[in-house]
Amino acid sequence: MITFPILPGIEINLFLLVFIGFTVGIVGAFIGVGGGYMITPALMVLGFPANFAVGVGITHITAKSFIATVRHKQLGNVDAKLGVLMIAGTMAGVEIGVRLLNWVRDHGVADEAVLTASIIVMLIIGGYIVWESTKSKTKLDEMVQRREKLPRDMQLSPIPKRLQGIEIPPMIHFPKSRLTISLWAVLAVGFFTGILAGFMGVGGGFVRVPSLVYLIGMPSIIAVGTDLFEIIISGGYSIIRHTMSGNVIIYAAVLMVFGASVGAQIGAIGTRYVRGV
Repeated sequence: MITFPILPGIEINLFLLVFIGFTVGIVGAFIGVGGGYMITPALMVLGFPANFAVGVGITHITAKSFIATVRHKQLGNVDAKLGVLMIAGTMAGVEIGVRLLNWVRDHGVADEAVLTASIIVMLIIGGYIVWESTKSKTKLDEMVQRREKLPRDMQLSPIPKRLQGIEIPPMIHFPKSRLTISLWAVLAVGFFTGILAGFMGVGGGFVRVPSLVYLIGMPSIIAVGTDLFEIIISGGYSIIRHTMSGNVIIYAAVLMVFGASVGAQIGAIGTRYVRGV
């Protein structure tokens, strides 16, 4: 057990801190999320107040995402052009998210607000992914029965085609992802996920990856690597803002990164052996 000076009277299990980092490292690098939707509630269960759970979580997420991005870059899974363009929208969203968190903290309802938001967003996103993935899996099964060659990714949602058909200048072509879409659509995705990153202490990946796949139309494997790349920038900005707000316990984050550095390698390599669906 360990006690942090900034949290007098609260004992934290050292092993569980490292284990959470290791577990989230595997999951995050495999499906392209920072893992904040897992870390923030977990740290609160361990005894961290909500604002510290958010600050420590985003610090860990950013460091872990850097490790995972290096591996995904080696595997050719990163569309850096799209990731860089998304940053402007993300930064604006993060600022709003951090200010919103500070507001609920000052009103004494930070714990309730963060956990409630986490549950609602995960139910919505999770439900849609299950529905969409079930359709894709059914289509793949039909192709197997017809003995057709299976694609690595299956895209059945009509939304990407509609968004790509909205020609609001400037239109940007992304060779890596094989798509052309309005810059404003990319910025909108970044803005919304940035709000979640600032408010819930997440990298935004559990919303951004489905958004990149089901809204923008990126291949899912590239969406994984691109999201992790984007988290490095948006997460770095979140760290600065949360540090200024006194929400970061750096020693706790370092302990979690120790476990994540191993888990991220395992998760990234795993993407080589699965299909997108």
